[in-house]
Amino acid sequence: MKKKRLLPLGILAVLVLAALIYTRPMTLEAMFGLDITQSELVYTDYLTVSLDEPGRSVESSEWLRGEERTETLISLLSQQKFRRSLRNLLPREQTSDMPQNNLIFDADFSFNDGQDYLYFQSSFGQLNLFSTTGNNLMLCTTSRQKEFLQQVYDMLSSDTP
Repeated sequence: MKKKRLLPLGILAVLVLAALIYTRPMTLEAMFGLDITQSELVYTDYLTVSLDEPGRSVESSEWLRGEERTETLISLLSQQKFRRSLRNLLPREQTSDMPQNNLIFDADFSFNDGQDYLYFQSSFGQLNLFSTTGNNLMLCTTSRQKEFLQQVYDMLSSDTP
């Protein structure tokens, strides 16, 4: 009788351990194998979507290494720890629902003369990281995510080069 209970408990313990390992906090380098401090160029887009007013405004720019804002952004992202979401293990679903957090931005980091990219995107408060090296798309979270995403958005949308 006790052996029948031990097997399900053992399986459950292994699954919990696997989930904890999968969702452990990691740097971008540990997650994707790319050192963001070695990126050569940063392309940025940001978009403001208002639920009250129709229309969208997209601003795009190219940030060069050596600029203070570029180095600040790279420093912020290289020090941040990200957790992979367990939702990565489920099939992707498309949704048109727009949560209340209306920040949308994208920062693309180029490596190896444009052969590899690391994409950092936030759409309506959801954080997505994508690497062309492993063709990995990861839904991620961070500690104090709302404040972190706001800080990155403010940095991208500032006019100061």
